[in-house]
Amino acid sequence: MSKSLRLLVLLAVGAGCQGKADGTKTNPTNGSDTTGTHTTPSNTTTGTGTTGSDTTGSDTSAEAVDIDSILSPTHEGVPVALEKSNHVSITVTSATLGDLHFFVDSGASSTVISTDLADALGIHQVGQLPVLLPKNELQVGSADLSGLAGVVDLTLTNQEIEAEGEDPIDGLVGAPFLTAHHAVLDYPDTTLYLQATKPTTDLAQALDDALEGGGYDKVQAQLNVINFVNFQSTVDGSGDLNSIVDSGAGGTLIEYATATQLGLDLQTVSGTAATINGTHDIYETTVGALTLAGSYTLSDRTVAVVDLSAINDQLTAAGLDPIQVLVGGDVLIGQDAVLDYLGQRLFLLPE
Repeated sequence: MSKSLRLLVLLAVGAGCQGKADGTKTNPTNGSDTTGTHTTPSNTTTGTGTTGSDTTGSDTSAEAVDIDSILSPTHEGVPVALEKSNHVSITVTSATLGDLHFFVDSGASSTVISTDLADALGIHQVGQLPVLLPKNELQVGSADLSGLAGVVDLTLTNQEIEAEGEDPIDGLVGAPFLTAHHAVLDYPDTTLYLQATKPTTDLAQALDDALEGGGYDKVQAQLNVINFVNFQSTVDGSGDLNSIVDSGAGGTLIEYATATQLGLDLQTVSGTAATINGTHDIYETTVGALTLAGSYTLSDRTVAVVDLSAINDQLTAAGLDPIQVLVGGDVLIGQDAVLDYLGQRLFLLPE
């Protein structure tokens, strides 16, 4: 009997990316409660938290790491919420509209606002070109969320979210903002640390020492030209697979073409994966060893398999490598991740 599975993947490429529009309009959300927002994957898990509230968690105890004492002299800590769909939500404050609900999305190559929010702010998009967010209109903590942004009709995405009884989202805080503010996303302490001025390398080393001393393993990465946290991974001893950390993906997944090329055993499940580019069929597969950057292995993981060809076509057209593996919220929450743009690395507790 097939399982029922739903997965929300908010991978977005290009500041002018445009989602499918169906003409339906809703007012931007407006409220201060960031809990219970923007979650879709639902009631059925795959044993890894790939699509629901059940994450595997870490089996290895580690000392509590006081990241705040290291970063607070230079960074502002902004509270975030971990949703049952394994996404990260944050309050973005609008000078005009008050508090709005966004996701923190390391897999979005730009800030994204909904068409409804653009309308409410009087921002007019020409074709599918990016828009310029005015200074001091949107803020994350005290940091200004201005500059270029994509405008996307999030109606279908929010329908998936609201089907689970959750509040809709108004947009995505994307990778360029996280990079520019030398962000550190601390999952166990539900805090996003931001600093507009580049900190010293001593600070990066202090963070490294504290986390590794507290039992964390380090996945060294690099930021690619569209600010994705990028590294190579392997599946059961395969060749290198282009991989990113995607806090906007509710679960870890392997791209469909890659999974078939690797000869993985794909199990059909009912349900869909909802992306900004529409909905797609979803499969499952179990891998014995998913090894990240040659240094961290996730063992016996059931992961989703989704067709990312629409997004990968955009990447290859821009001369970038297609994405083959997304490390999503199930791993990030389950292993108490610290995603560090300062040192371009991901810290995870051992399984």
